[in-house]
Amino acid sequence: MFCTKCGKEIPEGSTFCPSCGKEIKAPSSAKGLAHPSEAPATPPAITPPFAPQPSLAPTKRKKLSPPLLGGIIAAAVALVALILVLTLVVFAGEKTLSKKEYKQKAGDVQDATIDSLNDFDKELSNLNKMNSTMSKASDLNKLLVELSKKCDDATGKLEEGVSQLETLKPPKEAKSLNQDLVSYHKESGEKFKGFKSTITYFENLTQVLASEDFVKAQEEIDQASGNVQQLIDVLTKHKATIGIMVGKLKAITPPEELKKTHEDLTTLWEEMEKLYGELIAALQTMDLARAQRAESQARSMESRYNDILSIYQNAFKDMQTQTKAIIHKAEELMKQIEALV
Repeated sequence: MFCTKCGKEIPEGSTFCPSCGKEIKAPSSAKGLAHPSEAPATPPAITPPFAPQPSLAPTKRKKLSPPLLGGIIAAAVALVALILVLTLVVFAGEKTLSKKEYKQKAGDVQDATIDSLNDFDKELSNLNKMNSTMSKASDLNKLLVELSKKCDDATGKLEEGVSQLETLKPPKEAKSLNQDLVSYHKESGEKFKGFKSTITYFENLTQVLASEDFVKAQEEIDQASGNVQQLIDVLTKHKATIGIMVGKLKAITPPEELKKTHEDLTTLWEEMEKLYGELIAALQTMDLARAQRAESQARSMESRYNDILSIYQNAFKDMQTQTKAIIHKAEELMKQIEALV
């Protein structure tokens, strides 16, 4: 043991330095030198500022403060309340209608349906009138475009009617009627989808056929009949047009019920293209017999073409017959709605 003032050695247990007289205090902690009767002192922890020591004490889970816990509970209560309100709203909307209320709502749906069906029927009548006069394909195409729009409108009203009627909760006396109305709108909607397919086919068909003005072609042929070379030029031009038309006809997909007729029409125009080739060859070689055979074939083809047109005309007449039956059924159901008292 040494004096902290003069550095001289001090005997163990001394309270004063024998050299300089400085009071000697017993050290609070010294490695291995603690008095046997005293518990060793714990050295003070030294923590450098650049290397903080992590706490070795076990971490404790923080408890939610009362305000935070209260907020979570309030949010949960609000969510439950919202669900209850929405449930009540849904059930309130599904309440059974009185006969008067049902009559009003179902009647409005049926009125809108009947109006759209009548609009379609009117446009279809205009088309059938023009079709019966063998009008030009370009004129028919314009009417078909309008008919297609009316068909879409009617289909939309029928589909809308299904969704509206299915959401109604009719009174006991009208449950069967409401089921009939829903079934009617579904079945009629499917019918009109079929109509749309047929109308689209004829739109495409008349657009192709309108590419060749047959009246003008005949006039040009008649005017050139006195000049062989001029006639050959006219026939060559129209033969090329028919060839393009045949390619477009093959690209059209007809509805199943008109598939055979469309194939016959395409074959007919292929033969027409060959016939023009025969006429051109007959004129070039001045082969009268060959020209007469071609003329005979032309008469036969004209008859076949008229047969095909007749099938097409009947397709629209049948469509109108079905439409009138659909309208009649709609009116019968409307009478049943009005009969509710």
